[in-house]
Parts: sequence; structure tokens; C-alpha cells
Amino acid sequence: MEEEFGKALREVGSIVMKNSKADTPVDTGALRASHRLSGPEGSKTMMSVSVTVGGPSALYATYVHEDLNAKHPKGGHAKFLENAVMSLKPIFPVMLADAIRKATK
Repeated sequence: MEEEFGKALREVGSIVMKNSKADTPVDTGALRASHRLSGPEGSKTMMSVSVTVGGPSALYATYVHEDLNAKHPKGGHAKFLENAVMSLKPIFPVMLADAIRKATK
């Protein structure tokens, strides 16, 4: 069951990453392309996946994410990753349960 739960977490993480990418401001495309999904990591009692943005190709990721006053003429918004997580928070348990069912078939 541990493997199936890890797959389910990764599936939910990929949805968070997809939503974050869709809301990421675009200038050159490097910031949007810098999204990474890693994991699952942990054990049966504590497992997680991580969505990260930035790295060597987009060192400015935190600045763009946190600047609520910036205008993005090509679309996107500040808090793109945070908003992706928070928008799914109410349905996260249902999403995870559905992903587990799918992974165990």
C-alpha cells in the first residue's frame, strides 16, 4: 500500500504543479519551466511530495512569487504556487482518496 499511496501523492502533486504553472507570470518562460515535482519521500507513517519553483534557471522565483504589486502584462499572478495549494486544500482529501483508488486498481 505504501507504493500506491506514494503514486497517489505524486498525482495530486502534479495537479498542484499544473495549476501553479498555469498561474505563473511569464516573461521568458524560464520561471514556468522551472517547476519541479519530487518525491514521494518518507515512510508509511509520513510521506510527502514537493513542488518547487526556481533554481539556477530562475533565481528570481521568490521575488516574483512574493511581489503583490508587480504587473504581469503577459498574465499570471504573485503567489502562484501558494494559490495552487490553497485552492485545492478543501478537496485534497477527496483527490487523494480518488488517486489511491486509481493506484490500487
